[in-house]
Amino acid sequence: MYGREIKRGNDIDEMSRLAIELREGVDYDTGRPLTDVEKAQRWSIVLSSIAQVSIAAYYAGHPLTVDDVVLKDKGTSGAVHETGGIR
Repeated sequence: MYGREIKRGNDIDEMSRLAIELREGVDYDTGRPLTDVEKAQRWSIVLSSIAQVSIAAYYAGHPLTVDDVVLKDKGTSGAVHETGGIR
């Protein structure tokens, strides 16, 4: 038995589902074996999620200010100059 047959009720969260699929090598809902491409897709989701949480944790401790995101030197940006020309 695979997937929702085992759980009987609320579905599990996405990360638990991915962990089960990667550990067992089978699709959570159908029970069929995962191809190499499907395994790579699931690993990319896991790694992307880890990166997202890491970035969020970093910026929670080091918040951005307006000075951090405003371009300081407009002369090299290719921005349109006040006179209408490109610098």
